[in-house]
Amino acid sequence: MGPEQITGPVADREMWEAATELELRKAELAQLQGLEACEEVCRLSKLICAAGARICAIAQRHEGSSDYANRCLAAKDDCRSAREGCGDCK
Repeated sequence: MGPEQITGPVADREMWEAATELELRKAELAQLQGLEACEEVCRLSKLICAAGARICAIAQRHEGSSDYANRCLAAKDDCRSAREGCGDCK
């Protein structure tokens, strides 16, 4: 079974894992606000974007799910914000 065929509980777990990773990294990044820790901010930015990419890949495999599509859009916004934070830090 290819990844494009994953559905049901497995897909839900995969989305949960990716979303949890995204939220953990966002929380770590929030703790660094105002600190001069550019290297760490940029590292977390990359991890946030990677988790967001996972979310969007899962959403793409489930084209009919508006919930997954909305999670992808939110993840893209999170990535954009994280990248801006990294760019502002340099």
